[in-house]
Amino acid sequence: MEFMHIGVPTKKVHPNETYAEGMKVHLTNPDEHEMKFEYMRFEPGSWLPAIMQINPHIAVKVDSIQAELAKCEETLVAPFEVNENLSLAFAIRDGVIFEFMQMKS
Repeated sequence: MEFMHIGVPTKKVHPNETYAEGMKVHLTNPDEHEMKFEYMRFEPGSWLPAIMQINPHIAVKVDSIQAELAKCEETLVAPFEVNENLSLAFAIRDGVIFEFMQMKS
């Protein structure tokens, strides 16, 4: 497991946001922030769970999303493909929201 970023919900517009139309959220690049923050500004109608829209999450790169989800109390967003190289899922483990990122080789 490798730490990737901390997702931080915000209402503030940040420079260099990108828009994820499918999720209705504006995102910053965590690689551009010294603390690896990914600011997330949600639009009304975003399908992402309300708990994610008001609480931070920790993103980690994993070998198997399914193996990590098995250790969690609740799956918030089932695994889905972002693109041909990346799958994501969101879940709660030990009271913390995690984003599991699985890269394809």
